[in-house]
Amino acid sequence: MFNMQTSGYVALFIAVVASRLFTDKANKLLSAEEKIRLKEGGLKNLGYALIILLVLVGTFYAVLKNVEIDRRTLISGYFAGLLVFLFARIIFNQKRMVKIELNKDYQRFTNFAQIASFLGVAWFGYVFL
Repeated sequence: MFNMQTSGYVALFIAVVASRLFTDKANKLLSAEEKIRLKEGGLKNLGYALIILLVLVGTFYAVLKNVEIDRRTLISGYFAGLLVFLFARIIFNQKRMVKIELNKDYQRFTNFAQIASFLGVAWFGYVFL
């Protein structure tokens, strides 16, 4: 039977697949020089993003285990934080792509990939709240 929670899993799965397809398409549009420019700062930025994400997840579990709080409120706060994080990453990545002068088609497909991820997580969070 298909219900709202199932639609959350389906949306998340579709978002992951769509994001991957858009990212693969975008990567094929880069020249060798653009790939080098992109990778030069990429690992450092990925590290920062992972640290922020780990702090968000760690805070969620610490609050879940140690604080008396309504579970729905906690999950709402977690998903709100996750969406803010994803939205900030979209903006940051867009500014970075413009700064290092990547071609417009790459930027467009990368934006599609990030928006697909954002919408998938947003719908997943919405149906479980």
